[in-house]
Amino acid sequence: MPIRGLRGETYRTGKVAYHNDFRRSKWTKLMLKGHVRLNNVMFAPLIIDKKTVGIIGLANSPANSLNVTL
Repeated sequence: MPIRGLRGETYRTGKVAYHNDFRRSKWTKLMLKGHVRLNNVMFAPLIIDKKTVGIIGLANSPANSLNVTL
């Protein structure tokens, strides 16, 4: 799966990225046909030795409650 869109932002910057109204975001145009419906999403980087080596993604939290405090 290509690293692009909001996931790509997390991978590139090494910072958490989220969107609480994903269905209306610019990122939806990158989704493949038949993809599960995403209401909200959050991606967090997995960092080793100051380098992003992976990403953890969460989606469809109840009531658009993906809030991040850093």
